[in-house]
Amino acid sequence: LGHRPGHEQTRYNLAVAEFAAGDFATAERSLDPLVSGPQPGAPAFVLMARIRQKQQDAAGAAAWLEKAIRLDPSHEPAFFELAALCLLEDRV
Repeated sequence: LGHRPGHEQTRYNLAVAEFAAGDFATAERSLDPLVSGPQPGAPAFVLMARIRQKQQDAAGAAAWLEKAIRLDPSHEPAFFELAALCLLEDRV
C-alpha cells in the first residue's frame, strides 16, 4: 500500500485485521501513516489506543483517546473507551 493517497480505508481495515490477530506491532505500523498523515481520523486514533492498551501502556492509550476526542468530539467510541480505561486504571 505504501503511502499512496486513497488507500486510507484499506490500510485501516488491514490494521484492524492485524489487531484482531494479535499482531499489535504490525497493526501499529499499518496505522502510522494514518495517524501522522494530513487527514487523520478518530477511528484510527481509537485503534491506536487499543493497541497501546494491549501493550500495557495505559498512559499511551489515554493520550491517543484524548487526541481522538480533540479531533472529533462527536466520536462517541473515544469517550466510552477513555471512560473504561480510566475505570480500569482507577483514574476516576
